[in-house]
Amino acid sequence: MNFVLIFLISLFFLYRSFKIASLHRQRLYVIGYLFLMCCVIGIRGPGDTPDTAGYLEFYSEIEPGVWSRFSWYGFEPGFQFLTHIVKIFVGYNTFVYLFLVAAIISVFVCDATRRILCCTVYNEKTGIVKQPLLFALVVFYAYYGLFYSAIAIRAGLALSICLEILSILCLPRQKVKKRLCVGLLFLLAWSFHTSIIILIPILLIFCLMKSLSKMSYMLLLTLSALIFFSRINLLLIEWLGDAILLLITTGNAAMAKFSLYTEVLLERESGLSFKYIFQLFSGFMFLFGDLNDRKYIQFLNVYMVGVLLGSVLAPIAMAYRILDFFYIITFVLYVQLFMHLKFHYNLFYIACGITVYQIVLIYRVIYA
Repeated sequence: MNFVLIFLISLFFLYRSFKIASLHRQRLYVIGYLFLMCCVIGIRGPGDTPDTAGYLEFYSEIEPGVWSRFSWYGFEPGFQFLTHIVKIFVGYNTFVYLFLVAAIISVFVCDATRRILCCTVYNEKTGIVKQPLLFALVVFYAYYGLFYSAIAIRAGLALSICLEILSILCLPRQKVKKRLCVGLLFLLAWSFHTSIIILIPILLIFCLMKSLSKMSYMLLLTLSALIFFSRINLLLIEWLGDAILLLITTGNAAMAKFSLYTEVLLERESGLSFKYIFQLFSGFMFLFGDLNDRKYIQFLNVYMVGVLLGSVLAPIAMAYRILDFFYIITFVLYVQLFMHLKFHYNLFYIACGITVYQIVLIYRVIYA
């Protein structure tokens, strides 16, 4: 992918997100930004990002409308069905296929973010846009949007629906309707990627966990930092790996399938995770938000649990498949934080640092 173009697009629209003086113009910029990002993602080739070659091979091999061959592939049925539908209408046009997948993810994320920020309006006296949807999307696409729209696209579809579920839970009342929508969306997400099962504990945290004091959050982050930087987590993971190996070797045949995940669990990275360092730093930043806002606290609790888990699991190469369900809400928390700080223009420089750092992280994932 053209990272110079991504960098320029991101900084231009980030700058405009601090300058827009009306919600109508913001909508136009949002549409323009998402269209450009989906185009950049859509024009990638098989060797541009990990996993893309496999998805393009799958797209080329399927016979559109031949549903009897679902069992031939290892992908979840929802993703296979989506691919069949796209190929029926556009044929072997890989750009349109990749563009549409990114667009679907973008629509879910955009709708979820809009719903989370639905009670905010533009203040003409202060010149503040208090529904900074464009800002939110730029921060999202700086890392997670690119990673899950251009690499792990099945998980990206599931994660975008996860955000939609959390946004629906932010709505007041209508408990029966909300539960029905959440159930249906959960099944839809499951059809794209089975990792959505991690959403169940996240929903419990989101709905049931109470607000902690600022000092309690600070202590939790400090504990996470100590575990991570002291490298105690390597020892903890070694113990965990030994326990799982013992369980598999002494268990019955039904446990044998779990041995497939043993290598992933034991594949550790000795270096510090720069991505986790960013999440840890962001956690300290979020303590400056409105800790009396129930919605902010709900997202913050999920994030803080993820930071604590990450302090232990960060050295595991594939741990992001679990942790990103906790971290993908980073952009939501930054929006809420900046809104609480009145979206002062000086925050633009912090936003630039956040955006550039994330772009560097995703660049390292693809090319390092």
